[in-house]
Amino acid sequence: MKFEYINKNSTMTFYFRGKLNYFSIDSNKITDLVKGAVCVVFDLEHVDYVSSDFMTLCMLVSKIVGIKQFSVINVNDFSLKVFNICGLKKLLNIYPKAA
Repeated sequence: MKFEYINKNSTMTFYFRGKLNYFSIDSNKITDLVKGAVCVVFDLEHVDYVSSDFMTLCMLVSKIVGIKQFSVINVNDFSLKVFNICGLKKLLNIYPKAA
């Protein structure tokens, strides 16, 4: 998985790229990184595809920092549908890409 992250003012923002599937997700690395963060943001602006494994990662991170302190931003239409089908759109702070 290609990602960068910035930790600024107790908010850790992850910038992901490409396809987020089983082969590209290192959940252990990311969950270790977010421990101690107050807020976590996943920016999906450059993501083409998300799988159920990424949904699992979102749930793990939301459990670590709290649902209200976790957001996923710049979500494309396809990924938004995946979040909706999984039922996570109602639970998490999910924000679509600006038109």
